[in-house]
Amino acid sequence: MDRSIFWERIARLRSFFPNEGVSSVWIKSPENRRYLSGFRAQDTLITESAGSLLIGEKFAVFLTDPRYELEAKETVPDFELRILKNDQIKDFCKTVMDFEIKRLGFEKEYVTYGTYVEIKEKFKSMGYEIELIPISGIVEEMRQVKDQYEIEALRKSADMILCIMEELKGDIKIGITEKELCFKVYELAFKYGAEYLAFPPIVASGSNSALPHAIPTFKRIDNNEPVIVDIGVKVDGYCSDITRTFFIGKVEPELEKIYSLVKEAQKKAIDKAKAGMKASELDSIARKEIEGAGYGNYFTHGLGHGVGLSVHEAPRISKTSSTVLKPGMVITIEPGIYIPNKGGVRLEEMILIKEDGSEVITNE
Repeated sequence: MDRSIFWERIARLRSFFPNEGVSSVWIKSPENRRYLSGFRAQDTLITESAGSLLIGEKFAVFLTDPRYELEAKETVPDFELRILKNDQIKDFCKTVMDFEIKRLGFEKEYVTYGTYVEIKEKFKSMGYEIELIPISGIVEEMRQVKDQYEIEALRKSADMILCIMEELKGDIKIGITEKELCFKVYELAFKYGAEYLAFPPIVASGSNSALPHAIPTFKRIDNNEPVIVDIGVKVDGYCSDITRTFFIGKVEPELEKIYSLVKEAQKKAIDKAKAGMKASELDSIARKEIEGAGYGNYFTHGLGHGVGLSVHEAPRISKTSSTVLKPGMVITIEPGIYIPNKGGVRLEEMILIKEDGSEVITNE
């Protein structure tokens, strides 16, 4: 990958500095860090310490600890590298002081209050005056519109999850448990070469399918019931996200009805999706279809969301979202109807927003 793309993104980020009232920013989000630098490694703690970025008008520093030093040298060779050792907070503060930063923006969603207080106290003890300014959503806003590299990565991810879903269908049989199917998704993801899963698989059968984000259980799939499968993988860092609803045996008339209704609501939304329309308008197209059939109270979530380095990212496609859709956005369209104690139906596709319409990139 041509690394000039990261410097183009950093240049765009710097253009936000005046409005945010900062001279530099500290980027800790793993997805934002990857978007701006290409660095892939991460750990799983809330105080994620695989690395962070310190970006000013004239410099870009990659901060990490000795565990990731070799990978940083190999993957972000064009950043100045600083290794934070025993007292990482102190080393971080020293780096900030070296660059004479006085107004530092930090991602408020990714810096814990404890870390914020510790940094503030450390600067005070070192006699350094600095203003720490919380910022939010700047890089996330940049990430909403995908460039060509990102779109191709999303296509690869979409193609892979479709292959996985196709193979998984053969295992959806009476007697298998939800957890066994869930485990099969992990197995298939690594078989096909995924970087990892985009999120924990959702496999929900029978009455469990009335739970939009059901956790797979030891329940065995029975005859004459729906099975919702919601899965995604990461390829080159980019996520996919699709949902299918299968029926085992005879379909109950009401569930057959709502399946057709959800399918039609999804089709109408996809057909109408285009740049220039509000996300809330797109949501309403599908929602009105479902409400008109008397099932509005059973469609309990937004129509969709952005997909990229995160499986759920901006823009939100909901009845309250004022976001205007732009060419290059990749979003999901996933209407659903969930009837307590009976079951549910959800269908989900990924689409690419274009000037004059949209393209389904999860076509089977």
